[in-house]
Amino acid sequence: MEKITVTLSRPIKLGEQEISEIAFREPTGADIRSCGYPITIKDEGQSFEINAAAMHRMMAALSDLPSKIFDRLALRDWNKCSQALLPFLGGEEGEEVGETGAAGPTSGGGSSDSPGSGG
Repeated sequence: MEKITVTLSRPIKLGEQEISEIAFREPTGADIRSCGYPITIKDEGQSFEINAAAMHRMMAALSDLPSKIFDRLALRDWNKCSQALLPFLGGEEGEEVGETGAAGPTSGGGSSDSPGSGG
């Protein structure tokens, strides 16, 4: 199974251990069932929206790290992790859904643009 590794801009402490990289395995059907599908394809495959809660659960499941680690990530690192998982989920590089647009986490019903424009 393929893995994707993300280097964090700001390491996180887990007990005595400092985490500076997070490795994610490829999701399975069981991961989708337990976490929910973290992206919604919109506009006939031209854009997508990230479900932040489902993506958060998915990141924890695929990394085998506690969810609290993802609670403490800097926003840019959380976004970096979620974007890194998109090829696994049919976003961005996903051949099955066609081309998609950039996205950031949303709580549903909002824009698929990344939060906080300009920096």
